[in-house]
Amino acid sequence: MIKPHLTFLRQLMGDPWVDANVFGENPPHLLGQWQKKDQNNPWVPYTEELVRSILTSEKTKLDRAALTLKLDGEYVSTLAEMESAVFLEQQGFSFVLEPAAPEKGPDLRVDWEEIPYFVEVRAVGDSEEDDRFNSRSREIFS
Repeated sequence: MIKPHLTFLRQLMGDPWVDANVFGENPPHLLGQWQKKDQNNPWVPYTEELVRSILTSEKTKLDRAALTLKLDGEYVSTLAEMESAVFLEQQGFSFVLEPAAPEKGPDLRVDWEEIPYFVEVRAVGDSEEDDRFNSRSREIFS
């Protein structure tokens, strides 16, 4: 198996995290599960590219510790935030990831012509209510 090096993901998350969570025997992280299932999956290199864009952009400010925690714990929603940040940066905005960190707040602050805009990003998917409803329905019908 040829492992991608993941230079920028390693810079952000650290070698031990990448080795255990992406390339480990039984990886607990979704990235590692995709990597184990298919070495040619698009998500691992895509995540690496998003991290590269964020870490190397001159228009980016971020709390690395906050991004690290979010990427470790809330990967899918954090991926959506990272995608939005990179897209907005490509459109000419400068941005701050997790501008209120360590406190709760908006996911992004994007600036255009010195005017700040606060952005909350949501990943598409079922709500917690949908999950609860589906769980109860399965329980009732079984």
